[in-house]
Amino acid sequence: MGRNAEITRNFYNAYNRRDWEALSALLSPAVEWFHAARGELIRGREAVTALLRSSAEAFPGAQVELTSVHEAGATVVSEWIYVGETEKTAAPTAMACDVKQLRQGKLIRGATYGDTLQMLLELPSPATSPEPSRDAAPQSQAPLSAIIPAAPRAPSIRFRAA
Repeated sequence: MGRNAEITRNFYNAYNRRDWEALSALLSPAVEWFHAARGELIRGREAVTALLRSSAEAFPGAQVELTSVHEAGATVVSEWIYVGETEKTAAPTAMACDVKQLRQGKLIRGATYGDTLQMLLELPSPATSPEPSRDAAPQSQAPLSAIIPAAPRAPSIRFRAA
């Protein structure tokens, strides 16, 4: 396994431990991350860490299971499955692929390609969540708006005929 593939594995391990400091340390301060399912480009170490943290808060028991990691110089492609538990099902999953670019041991660019609709369907909705008892401690649940922000306008790509 090459150095960049090892850094990528450390990235996912930090996510699975919810070690945001270790995960953030693997990101360049000027990192850019494209999230294809949301059509969103996120810039900066803090913003990328916040994006990843929001998915962990929405799915507290979820873990990333790497199925393959391919390194080609500064580029690493990883295929993974997001597995966790919710009130609706024992093991919701989503499959995705990340393409990362690294420079001097830091992630400088990443892109996640995957269909996150299944994960969103597994989130408990307020209408289906059981009523808490008066004695129960309040439970925090990330609002859907933390995961599904207002859709940004996708950039227009114009092609000119040669």
